[in-house]
This record gives sequence, C-alpha cells and structure tokens, in this order.
Amino acid sequence: MQTDSSNGRYSAAILLSLSLCFLFFSLFSSCSSKPVHMEDPGPPALVTPAGPEPDSLKPGLMVYYRQGLWRNVNQMPGVTEFVEKGIPGKPILRIDHRFKNNTVFDSGLNIGVGVQMMGFLYLPAAGEWQFKAQSNDGVEVFIDKVRVVSDPEGHSDQFSTPLGLQAEKPGWYKILLRYFQRKGTATLELYWKQPGESEFTIIPDKAYWHVPAS
Repeated sequence: MQTDSSNGRYSAAILLSLSLCFLFFSLFSSCSSKPVHMEDPGPPALVTPAGPEPDSLKPGLMVYYRQGLWRNVNQMPGVTEFVEKGIPGKPILRIDHRFKNNTVFDSGLNIGVGVQMMGFLYLPAAGEWQFKAQSNDGVEVFIDKVRVVSDPEGHSDQFSTPLGLQAEKPGWYKILLRYFQRKGTATLELYWKQPGESEFTIIPDKAYWHVPAS
C-alpha cells in the first residue's frame, strides 16, 4: 500500500511534468508564430563589355603560377603582385580539369600551387547569366569585378553556390580567376547557365580570350 508521502511525491512529479510541457509548448508556439524575414538579394549586378579590339585577342586565358601552401584564396598574393612575381604559363583554353594527383595545368606542381587567370569571357547574349565551379581546393571568379564564384577555403571536390550577373549586351567581359591547390587531389571546373536555359554546362573553349602581354 502507498503511503501519503509516496502519493505526494507522485503528484508533485506529475505537476512538474505538466509544467515543463506547458513551458515547451509556449516557447515553441511563440517562436513559430514570429514572421521570418529573409534578406532580398536584389537583382543581379549589371556588367558592361570591356571592348577590346577583336583582332588583338588570342584564344584562352593568361595564367600565372605561384608556389605556396595556402588555406584560403585571400591568403594568396594580391592580383598585381601575383603577375609581377608569378611564373607565366601557356594560355588556359578550357577549365574542365580533374587533375587527381597530377600537375596543375603546366605549373609543374601538384601540391602547394596558386593559379591566377586573366583575360576576357565572351558572353554571346544579353540577360542574366549564372556561374558556379567545382573545385578542390579554393577558388574565386570575378567578371567585370562582380564575384560570380566564391568558394575560397580549402576543401575536397564540391560545387560552389551559383551566383549571377546581368550582361548588358553580347561582348567580351573581363574575367579574373584565382585558385589554389594545397595537398592531395585537385579539381577545377567552371560552369555557366545561359539566359533562358535550365541547366549548367561547362564553359566552352571559344568563350575564353586574352590579349597577349607585350
């Protein structure tokens, strides 16, 4: 037979449980009833063609290499210093590479290498363009100073979040790509989604151009 003391403890436990349940329900209801405000990213940035003389253009992007074990693109030398102290390579005609453990482009290195590409990207139509990259390790891409790929930290193979811009008209747009391979395997692939299309595709060779250094 239960004693009065046991009944009292049992009743107190029930009251405590009910109180906790009521408190949890109140907090949950309060949180869920609050409106969620999401920041509007706004329209894509408008970019204009750079206007190089077509006769001066050659296929591919200029490229420079630097040696170093970075963990973030932002740790690499600045754009100007990279050119001044970097080692120039053969123009990059296509950015669709899974190097595995092989050398990164013609850098002669498979670990501890930074890459900076510069030139022009031909966009054949006006409208909204989306870009993304699959990389290993970090990469950033700018078109007319608008960041269209931002995945700057070291990581294994992964896709960046798609970012976009609004092209004013068909033409050649300045492009800057900065990438590093720290250790292990390496990957660098660059994709676009053209206005009115639903799928991303590798940017074709014919889109990359540069003016040879004098």
